[in-house]
Amino acid sequence: MKRLPINASFQAPRWLWTVWGLALLLTIGLALNISPWLLGDADWRWRHVPLIDFTNLAYVALLLAIYIGLAAILWRWALQGTHPQRGWWIVAYVSMASLVIQVATQTISSPDPFSSLMLRTTSPFLSGYHDAALEVEDVSDFLRRFPEIAPNYLPHPQRHPPGLILYFVSLERWFEQFPALATQITKILRRYRCEQWPLLYASDAQYAAAAGGLLTLWLNALAAIPLYAAGRSLIGRSAALAAVLITPLIPGYILWAGIWDQAFVIVTTLTLWLLDQALRLHRSWAWWAAGVLLSLASFFTYAMLVLVGFVVIYTLLRLYLPREFQRASLRQGLWNSLGFLIGLTSVWLAYWLAFGVTFIEVYAATTAAHFAMSTRYVLRLIYNPYDFVLFLGYGLGLLWLAAVWQTVTDRTSLDERLTSPRRSLVLAFTLTMSLLTLSGVSRAEVGRVWVFLMPLAVLAAFTVEHGPAHSIRHWIMTAALLGVQLLVMQSVLVLDDAIMPSPRERLRLHQTSLPPTAKPMRSHLGQTIDLAGFEVNKVRLQPGTTLRLTLYWQAFETPARVYTRFVHVYENKAGLSAQHDSPPREGQYPTTCWQPGEIVADTVSLTLPPQAAPGIYQVIVGMYDPAADNQRLPTSGPGAHDSAIVVTQVEVSASASP
Repeated sequence: MKRLPINASFQAPRWLWTVWGLALLLTIGLALNISPWLLGDADWRWRHVPLIDFTNLAYVALLLAIYIGLAAILWRWALQGTHPQRGWWIVAYVSMASLVIQVATQTISSPDPFSSLMLRTTSPFLSGYHDAALEVEDVSDFLRRFPEIAPNYLPHPQRHPPGLILYFVSLERWFEQFPALATQITKILRRYRCEQWPLLYASDAQYAAAAGGLLTLWLNALAAIPLYAAGRSLIGRSAALAAVLITPLIPGYILWAGIWDQAFVIVTTLTLWLLDQALRLHRSWAWWAAGVLLSLASFFTYAMLVLVGFVVIYTLLRLYLPREFQRASLRQGLWNSLGFLIGLTSVWLAYWLAFGVTFIEVYAATTAAHFAMSTRYVLRLIYNPYDFVLFLGYGLGLLWLAAVWQTVTDRTSLDERLTSPRRSLVLAFTLTMSLLTLSGVSRAEVGRVWVFLMPLAVLAAFTVEHGPAHSIRHWIMTAALLGVQLLVMQSVLVLDDAIMPSPRERLRLHQTSLPPTAKPMRSHLGQTIDLAGFEVNKVRLQPGTTLRLTLYWQAFETPARVYTRFVHVYENKAGLSAQHDSPPREGQYPTTCWQPGEIVADTVSLTLPPQAAPGIYQVIVGMYDPAADNQRLPTSGPGAHDSAIVVTQVEVSASASP
């Protein structure tokens, strides 16, 4: 059994120190925002907005340190034993740790990690697939008319095949068969439903389907299994374990947690494993299976078709070897190619036969807007690879380049270089990335879109000689730098669309104390709600002007009913002059969403009629239950009167106030 090389002292080649040094300098530059060019180019630039909970940052840093320490110990343990099962125990550890790290890291910039993760499914602007699924009534009609209706969707579902929308529709239909389960899931996730207020009016089955977005975390974590299975034969067992152990630290996996691009990593690792089965063990079924897998994956995202190019390039490099030609006859090769092609067209062929819609029709309808985007081709040649390396991790990206350099400068003959599957892997992945970049199909960022290619880059990085796969100390140093970059990127980069509330803004919506500008009041409504205070923009008005009132509510336990808030501007002689009735925040944050103890700011604007008579007007507020014949909540405390609260008084004059 080959043992893991452990150096007595920290010895590393000069080029590896250079890789580590560059990775550290780039990470520091990213943290300090020393140049906007580190965040992208003129076509696409990530927002640098430091948003850090330092306590949670410290906890996550400790978690990553523990993971790296245990990973190093387990790696050494696996290779010093004689049982191959030890490697699989490590893969299980990686999968479980990946789930924990994906969730825990979100706490650096969000007080509740599941808030961000659920928003990435329910927000129409961050994904939009679940939102589009809510509009589907007839699945057959949806699939038949998809090329017609797709251009009307928001950007993400507009530019993708129907697979992800169909996934959420299928979940919704399944939950309709189990209403009790849907209701239970909805209760558990009620708070996150409240943060995306249109979902308050969706059925329990529709909202429970949104929990299916969390499947992305599991799929990404499980990708370690086929990655190790394929990596053992491609780059060796020791290097494969080192590569698998470092994957939970890849920034792109963590920062895009909950986004579907992250989930398709498992398609890449499964394709690689099937390709290894087909070429190394000459299993014909693997060609058919790889074709079907990529066909199914392309029904969810066209990006999976890039893997077809990788499969072709890698296969041609492997079959270049005379030994491979001797083993595989031309007839068998043609049969395998036919099987792969049939599998590759299988899902789309079934779609065409069932609904009369071809791949060309769907592709043309969903990519027109994408290719209409303007871009600077020369900048894309530079920043597409840079953006990929940014989310892969500077250290891994530089190690991949080092592997390319070692491959092309190897003094052995081309036949000897290609004899090693690891060299073929490096060349095939690099050629695929180069052709993808030169094609210009990407119009903006690729750190998210190309995240599915990162397993290939990781394996390529761990083929480098005298690198992190050859020394436990080298691996720890590489992993530590990757962990630091992950912490920095999670702390300072805002990846969510600018149209959505940032984590800081969402945190502001859940305050537990009055702002200093508010006037405290502490009046009670019913048994659970207080009017803690208020603010008013002016106390002297003219007829036709607007009064802006902010009410600060506080619930001591989450109300069981959706109450309507009313605001009346009343004068004894003139009577009611203005009023506004609606659930708090115009229905976007109803009382059933309030968390115990939080302060809910509820702003109301009331315009006085032009004929309002001069005088002293009372501003009266209260709540009632529209489901109980508009019965008002009883009031007590300051300003309480007749199931209402007199908040303040304003003076209406016929002339402008001085």
